[in-house]
Amino acid sequence: MKTPSNILRAVLTFLSVAIIAVGVFIYIQLKQSEHLSALESIYFFTGEPFVNLQLEKAHTDDSELIPLYVDSGSVVDYVKRGVKEFALIQNTDGEVDMFVRSTGANWTQYTVDGGIKLHLDVSSDGSLVSFTKRIETVPSSRQDFYDDLTAWDAYVFETSNGASSRFANGFAPQFFTRDGLPFLLFVDPDGITIAKLGTDDRQSATFYRPYDGHHPPRVSPDGEYLAVYNPRGTYDIFPIETLSPLIIGDTVGSLPQDTSVMVFSRTAIYAARNINDGDSVLFSISRDLSDDTVVLKEFNKIFSYRLIFNDL
Repeated sequence: MKTPSNILRAVLTFLSVAIIAVGVFIYIQLKQSEHLSALESIYFFTGEPFVNLQLEKAHTDDSELIPLYVDSGSVVDYVKRGVKEFALIQNTDGEVDMFVRSTGANWTQYTVDGGIKLHLDVSSDGSLVSFTKRIETVPSSRQDFYDDLTAWDAYVFETSNGASSRFANGFAPQFFTRDGLPFLLFVDPDGITIAKLGTDDRQSATFYRPYDGHHPPRVSPDGEYLAVYNPRGTYDIFPIETLSPLIIGDTVGSLPQDTSVMVFSRTAIYAARNINDGDSVLFSISRDLSDDTVVLKEFNKIFSYRLIFNDL
């Protein structure tokens, strides 16, 4: 027989558990809201690489599609910095050039040399653009150009004067700033190389040999972390301890299995993971992987190419 004190104790226990459960639910909702608010400038390519793609603004509930229509061509890659939009656009003859526009305006062509260009990136202030171009002397019969890192050159383009120059033999160049100084990371026959812009200082780490050109290494905007795609189908995260000499520390861990795309912000990692045929989940996690993943949104499509974070 239950006494009044036992009943009261049971009621208080139930209420305590209920309050804790509600608190956890509210915390999760606030955490999701906090991270989703940072997604205002995250977009996805939602098609296969090298076809005319659309951008998807991920923070909206209805996953607003923003078409990138161009005349007589298709968008290969795209980056946005403020109101400036940058794109690699392929014409009907298969030639790719770089175009720039202010949001809502017409595209202006900035390069005229054509060829095959990939891996577009733009410095945080929009003053420098980098991309990869295939060397034309490589035989066209090759089936997989990613197997040969000597088949690609990295170019840097100055938006102020339109000057474009070959920077190095390699691909997937990315800008970052560390201790107030600008750097460019790219992959070359020596491995991962980091160059201090405006100097001859270049440092390489030979531990990495890419086998998949669609998942190049990613560097955080402040140059503190590096993500490298592994044969298991996800990214390993490494701290960059020093730049000169280039010392990359032991991995802090890996992102969840089947993570297809990821990007660093200054405070977190945002990534999309394939969860089954045709579905993906967008999540965030701390850059050192010390926190649990926060699921932000589910999509009924797989993001097969690239995630773009525009607020650097």
